[in-house]
Amino acid sequence: MRYIVFMIVLFLFGSMFLVVSVAKEVKISPTYQCLSPNNEFHVNMTVDTTEYIRGLQFKLLFNSSVLEALSVEKGPFFSDALEPPGNTINNTVGEIVWAYGLTTPKNGTGNAVKITFGAKSLGASMLDIQGTSQVPYILIDANGNPMTEGVAINDGNISIENCFNPCDLNNDGIIIHDYNDLMTAYKCFLGIRNCANYHQNWNLIKQEYECFVNKFK
Repeated sequence: MRYIVFMIVLFLFGSMFLVVSVAKEVKISPTYQCLSPNNEFHVNMTVDTTEYIRGLQFKLLFNSSVLEALSVEKGPFFSDALEPPGNTINNTVGEIVWAYGLTTPKNGTGNAVKITFGAKSLGASMLDIQGTSQVPYILIDANGNPMTEGVAINDGNISIENCFNPCDLNNDGIIIHDYNDLMTAYKCFLGIRNCANYHQNWNLIKQEYECFVNKFK
């Protein structure tokens, strides 16, 4: 009988621990992209948290000889966020320092920040997410205090080389079931976009569909 009671207590204690232990993650998405020079592309900073947050503050380091940061925007997850003064992009040293604050705390998963880069030259760059001296773990809790632990941070990597994939017309690293590639091919076919060899070329339209359904060889 004592053993049964002891096991019930352990189960209840463990259940309480699971409730209190919350998951928090900040990551660059997609984690890897291969692009050709002189292209613009964007990455998302995705937040995944079961705990309510009121904002974030981060530093992102990149190789400024390979990439140029063009803009930073709110993602859908932070669509109602406020932007404080002092946010900076420094393309000389390769550093973005940015913050957003929410008027109402929220939890969940989504793209909080969209960052657009230009690919300058051949090479590679890590997209290194870091906290700041004020907010070492990027996220700010519902009470407005910097989180002090328990935030998983996952960086991204960019490779700039002659790596054009005929199935990846928009250079986002997604090939199969990518509706954006299909739309790009259609715009190229109509001449809305200037794409070499695609204007009114049905064979290339069919090729992109084969890419979409993963039958292109």
